[in-house]
Amino acid sequence: MNQFENSIAGSTMSLKEVAASCCLQITMGMKPGKCFWNCLRVLKVEKYQNAIYVEGIAVKPEKSIYAHGWLEVDGEIVDPTQPTAGFLYYPALKFQGIEMLRRAMKKIPRDINYQ
Repeated sequence: MNQFENSIAGSTMSLKEVAASCCLQITMGMKPGKCFWNCLRVLKVEKYQNAIYVEGIAVKPEKSIYAHGWLEVDGEIVDPTQPTAGFLYYPALKFQGIEMLRRAMKKIPRDINYQ
């Protein structure tokens, strides 16, 4: 096991639902690099209103790491921004459904630059 694999070995991950992720990306025209906004759009769809929005770390297949947002539906990851297989996901914050996410957003100061 290399140093990278050892540093993430104890983390909890879920399986990714690639078919649902791809379907959402195609049918809703998701934008690359806009994971929060893509997930917010999905949460507005009745079928996904109670999904869990997750902020955390994603690891690409070539092992680059970045902050990312995705959804969890019935214990599986649905990622409309990065729908393909091979990513590793490490959750940090979770918000149950769109209403919980909206309440959390209201507590963020307005002068923060959301880029």
